[in-house]
Amino acid sequence: HGERSYFPLKNKTGKLQVQILGSKSNVLDVTDGDVVELTTVPRARHVWFVSFLFMLAIVAVTDRVLKLSLFSVVILINLSKFFWNEYRIAKKKEL
Repeated sequence: HGERSYFPLKNKTGKLQVQILGSKSNVLDVTDGDVVELTTVPRARHVWFVSFLFMLAIVAVTDRVLKLSLFSVVILINLSKFFWNEYRIAKKKEL
């Protein structure tokens, strides 16, 4: 929140994409002096919340087959983040 980073561009233009632990953002064409904002895509928060609920269910359930099924769902939900952008970067008009 509020963190700033500066990256010099040798050719005055470039492409920017953020990748964090396998999650990624869209690709944005940037030029020297552009101000870019990184945000989390709303559905990404929902994925983590649903995963957390499934993990609680795994702890609460005693049946091994059901535990394995719930665990498989959690794995699939978290693997899905590799197929869509979890972050969004966009140019800002001013600082």
